[in-house]
Amino acid sequence: MDPQINIEFISTEQTFLLRRAVLEHDPSNENVKLEKDDDPESFHLGAIYNKEIVSIVTFHKMANDIFNESFQYQLRKMATSTDYRNLHLGKKLIAFGIEYLKNKGVQLIWCNARAGAIGFYEKSGFIPVGDFFDLPPIGLHKVLSRKVEAGS
Repeated sequence: MDPQINIEFISTEQTFLLRRAVLEHDPSNENVKLEKDDDPESFHLGAIYNKEIVSIVTFHKMANDIFNESFQYQLRKMATSTDYRNLHLGKKLIAFGIEYLKNKGVQLIWCNARAGAIGFYEKSGFIPVGDFFDLPPIGLHKVLSRKVEAGS
């Protein structure tokens, strides 16, 4: 049985718990806030189950010069609680974000994906671009992108 999951806009602060636990691997790390988190063009989504945020993603208005599209957003800091993996929550968050950004006229979403997450993003329609690069201390990453168009 699939649990009842709601996708909602959440605050910057509501992303911190999962960012610390899943992405930073250090629950005491206080340095989880991103420079553009509170920018008026940025937004955060949460998958809510039983009043608990169990998966998150952040979108920032950010252009990457390797792409020609003029209206781009970067997907960042996607994380899902280990207790809620395999429920396709990340896919649901991305689909919600794409629909929202499509309505704003965004042309392209891109991300820097960890090497182990590339397959996940490909299943959501993202295409790898260029070579791997290192982001210490996390490790190898690759840029992925997805065009945002009517019907996508």
